[in-house]
Amino acid sequence: MLRSDVVFRLSSLAVLAISSALLLPPVASAASYVARDESELRFVGRQQGAPFTGRFESFSAEVDFDPGNPQAGRIHAEVDVRSADSRNRDRDEYMQARDFFYSRKYPTATFDTLSIAAADDGDGYQARAKLTLRGKTREVTMRFSFLVAEDGAAALSGVVLLNRLDFGIGQGEWRDTSEIGNEVRVEIELTLRR
Repeated sequence: MLRSDVVFRLSSLAVLAISSALLLPPVASAASYVARDESELRFVGRQQGAPFTGRFESFSAEVDFDPGNPQAGRIHAEVDVRSADSRNRDRDEYMQARDFFYSRKYPTATFDTLSIAAADDGDGYQARAKLTLRGKTREVTMRFSFLVAEDGAAALSGVVLLNRLDFGIGQGEWRDTSEIGNEVRVEIELTLRR
């Protein structure tokens, strides 16, 4: 085979590859959002058998998400655990102590997704994530819905169920789950803007 034939064939292949790439539909990229001030991060626990609720007043969240391509999504959040407010001063002070959040040493909790997919039952989405709280990192699951408004704003509503003892929340006598329940429900309501 002559050198000119080889060059011609390679050039033809290059032109064909470039032309094919130009004809392919563009890959949708996830839209980037940040949580607005009206977003809420609530928690529900049990103390002496009775439910109590609270919220974190200070947190941030960044969401990269396209409902048509959830696998490309990413969610990152940081929570100032010192901002926990359960509307009970004594309980709120205990939550900051060494036996609970130990917020003097671990003031921030972080949430980072590992993967996102459509939920198996077709109802919304499911994210596997790493949650770091009180210096311990555990894998958690968040079920969530995601809606985009005509103006481009979005809303994410989700739930994470976790066991406080997995993160060392409740040391010594506070490990007793008859006094304070082990399961905590975290409710996420994010109002998002681009």
